[in-house]
Amino acid sequence: MKSAFSIICLSLLVTIFGCDKIDAPYGESKKTDTTTSDTEVVMRKILIEDYTGHYCGNCPRAARTLTQIHDLYGDKIVSLAAHVSDQFAAPAGVHYPEDYRTETGNELDSYFGNSATGLPNGLINRKEFNGQTIIQYTDWSSRATELLTLQPEAFMWITPSYNTSSRILNVSIKTKILQDIGEGLSIALYLTEDSIISAQKDYDQLPDNLVENYVHRHMLRGSISGTWGNTLSAASSYITGEEYTTTGTFTLPAEWNDEHVEIIAVLYRTANKEVVQAEDQDIK
Repeated sequence: MKSAFSIICLSLLVTIFGCDKIDAPYGESKKTDTTTSDTEVVMRKILIEDYTGHYCGNCPRAARTLTQIHDLYGDKIVSLAAHVSDQFAAPAGVHYPEDYRTETGNELDSYFGNSATGLPNGLINRKEFNGQTIIQYTDWSSRATELLTLQPEAFMWITPSYNTSSRILNVSIKTKILQDIGEGLSIALYLTEDSIISAQKDYDQLPDNLVENYVHRHMLRGSISGTWGNTLSAASSYITGEEYTTTGTFTLPAEWNDEHVEIIAVLYRTANKEVVQAEDQDIK
């Protein structure tokens, strides 16, 4: 179902089901203007998924690398940190009582096999490079740089509507196809929380390898649409200029700091899970 939106705005309805404040200068500034225009800058964006855990002493090195890449490329990078596995992210002793694992993160980890290879590592657009989907953090920058040279195949724009009293989040994602795509597409909606202050093992911190007030960035908290989301439409291929709208609703748990929650939309090839385009947006 197509609409006559502007060149960047998009529109086909697909319903997706969803189920004290830390004021610190850790989050990036995000765009708040939810309008689009014919002059909107369309760029390819890269999803970098950092598979991690608070009991992984090498994982802060990966987190620092991701921050450096984000600082270098700005809004072209969409960051997500998934805490996974019993070995690296289960509650442990007096310093690590929290459990930041999620059903979504567990399912992603089970599918791609990140923790089974030893953390830290990650995915760059869930793309295979030289026969490998799991990428060591030392190679994230070069792989992201490689993908950023490609023209975008689609554009997404996220419009959130959040009620601070009820903590109900409604979201609309508009997608425009920019290149012909000869296969099915799906879209998943994730929720992350930034600037969570909690302990982290860090082998670079001597003598006890412990950071009591570590700042956890871009932490995966769950999904609106389930781990794999929904198909973008019933189509088996897409034509340049087609436009779609995806919607979802989610109620934020009371323990989440809604000042630091953002939506991540991931458009991907249904068959092999490779990401076509990603977008992120603060809910407030």
